Amino acid sequence: MPRDGLLPRPRTPHMPEVPTLVWQLSAGERLLLWAWRLWLEGLVARDAARHERAWSGLAGMLGAAPARRLVDALSRLIFRCVREAQGEIAYNPSCCRRLGADEYRLLCLVSAAGAGDLAAARAEADGLLRGGAAPALLPPAVELAAALAAAGHSLPARRTDPRTAAILRGAEELAVLGRERAN
Repeated sequence: MPRDGLLPRPRTPHMPEVPTLVWQLSAGERLLLWAWRLWLEGLVARDAARHERAWSGLAGMLGAAPARRLVDALSRLIFRCVREAQGEIAYNPSCCRRLGADEYRLLCLVSAAGAGDLAAARAEADGLLRGGAAPALLPPAVELAAALAAAGHSLPARRTDPRTAAILRGAEELAVLGRERAN
């Protein structure tokens, strides 16, 4: 027994940390998140310049053919998300350093689809669409994961659970601290 009277915590299986900031993501995840945010911003603002910025950035980093494959898969995934969602899909501006709960679900969806774990991918799609037609997201998520892998950007295995959503919501609320918008 330690002299200070404290007992060590019992060993529990290590839970992977939930990233709440963009810099905590892998390079492939940051690339996907940046393209996702920029493409959605372009759709919402009806601003083709943002789509062009996403395309030119991806083409500059990956080359034209891999970038085309990635953009095609991403646009199909976003189209199906918009068409099938029963609620809103939240995303942060492309310059934001925070990671939102729906953005994390997107990363988990593409990661699971790329690993061939379609049951986990469907569970992530169910959470992302909140009652929408989740199977519609699986084919473009598989294509997106394959496009990222072909470009040399595989995604690490991540999964959501009830704790994950609470951590991400708490991090978003801390970022606001009485302001209307997060940092």
